[in-house]
Amino acid sequence: MTRNIPCLYLLPRQERGLCVGAACALRAVDRCFAVRVAKCRYCLGPGETLMAAAAKYKTDWMQVWGANPTITDPDDVALYTPLTLGPIYTVRVTDTLQRAADRFGTTSDNILGANPDVNATLQAGTALCVLPAVCLFGPASSAAGAFLDAPTPAVSPL
Repeated sequence: MTRNIPCLYLLPRQERGLCVGAACALRAVDRCFAVRVAKCRYCLGPGETLMAAAAKYKTDWMQVWGANPTITDPDDVALYTPLTLGPIYTVRVTDTLQRAADRFGTTSDNILGANPDVNATLQAGTALCVLPAVCLFGPASSAAGAFLDAPTPAVSPL
């Protein structure tokens, strides 16, 4: 007697879809689904902080906190809280990837990283997730989630 042992598996597809399969001793069945994820949205997983989420997208935790006005304490965000990462910008006819990056104080690579459905040739009307620079104290600010101290200005006696 053959014993069927079900096994479920997930296969990410190039088309940004997801396939769920069930393999049995005698046959295998795949069912594929398109999965849509809202732009500029992220859900905090177990043990994640705003700083960790921001670092994944090469932005500053203050950017993420500022985009979520209902979060009152950035050090106490509940598990699976849906986050807005930044604003959505609609590409204009005259925009290029570099112009959009310059406009928001970020890099072309960061824009492409936050928008896996977009290529380097922008089309007018395309929605872009942008993560503008909010802390301009130094290069470690956005990548590490922490910021460097700004130089102390010289104070002259009165």
